[in-house]
Amino acid sequence: MFSPSLLLRLPEDYMGFQVAFHPSRDGLLGCAASQHFGLLGKGLGIIWSVEDAGEGKLRARVAKKIFTPDSAFDICWVGSDLFALACGDGHVRIYSVGLENNNANKCLLDFHDHKKEACALTVSTSTLASGSWDHTCHLYDLHSGVRTRTLRGHTDTIHEVRFLDNNSKIIISASGDRSAVVWDLRMDGSAARTLAVRTRAEVLSMSTPPRDPTTILLGGGDGRIREYDIRKPLTVNHISSRMTHSAHNSKSIREWHVAREVLNAHDLGVRSLDIGGDGEALMLSASFDMSACVWDMSREDPMLARLDHHTEIVHGIGWSKIRKRRFASCSWDETVAIFDATRAFGFKEANL
Repeated sequence: MFSPSLLLRLPEDYMGFQVAFHPSRDGLLGCAASQHFGLLGKGLGIIWSVEDAGEGKLRARVAKKIFTPDSAFDICWVGSDLFALACGDGHVRIYSVGLENNNANKCLLDFHDHKKEACALTVSTSTLASGSWDHTCHLYDLHSGVRTRTLRGHTDTIHEVRFLDNNSKIIISASGDRSAVVWDLRMDGSAARTLAVRTRAEVLSMSTPPRDPTTILLGGGDGRIREYDIRKPLTVNHISSRMTHSAHNSKSIREWHVAREVLNAHDLGVRSLDIGGDGEALMLSASFDMSACVWDMSREDPMLARLDHHTEIVHGIGWSKIRKRRFASCSWDETVAIFDATRAFGFKEANL
């Protein structure tokens, strides 16, 4: 059985919603957590410093612990020392790992433009984007602390937002209205909504390959993962099964519908996806079915492992960008698990 290299305990009654390794500072791992399933109570942003302890073991110490007035649903690194939390009261709050003493818990920036829960975050250079239960996506300039734009068009919760790359003018939003929308931020008004991907299930999660910004993968409420090439609205990339498709034009927005599943990944909704692990083929998925999966999409049978280390919903999962084969998952069982995929699957050492 593939066991975690380290299992971290969240404070009692706090459930894990999302994890994020720092993209450039080795060893920093953040988690957004909430009390009472995120329905009421406080939120938590916790940062660990993870170190090698020898013989394949890891150790960790808490570097920062921030309690928020309402639930914390997502965490995103927005600088060398800064992280953002998407909160249940509609706020997006930014904190520093390094502040100590009287300023240790100081909120450096507090954006409060969402009318309902803020639940999704992404960053590109100096722009932070947030998605919400109010069906909108807000964009903020991190230098000025000003909201610069609001994207509207979804009719349900925006569960995920992603920039295509670090300097991108393209952002994708995934929603419970069974769609993912591609927005071109170089366009004004409704013209920015250039492409809408329609699926048969609500879209709970999304990921894009680090070096292939033309491809998106969507995790559905039906437990399936679907892949699209956003350059070709009438075609769908095949992963493991044949697919049919249909398309139509509506108000100059390209759309298409998927008739068959791509990957039967989980028994319940796919709540989190991440592609990485030093390549385009390695993918992680986390699900309401209490499992996480590791995939090698270059194989005919892509599943490498189904991980049943958590005892509740696995809500968040993500690769380390530095330790290429290290990843972490968080769950409503109040734990965060860290894994070393190199040791588990016999991968060659990859920039470790």
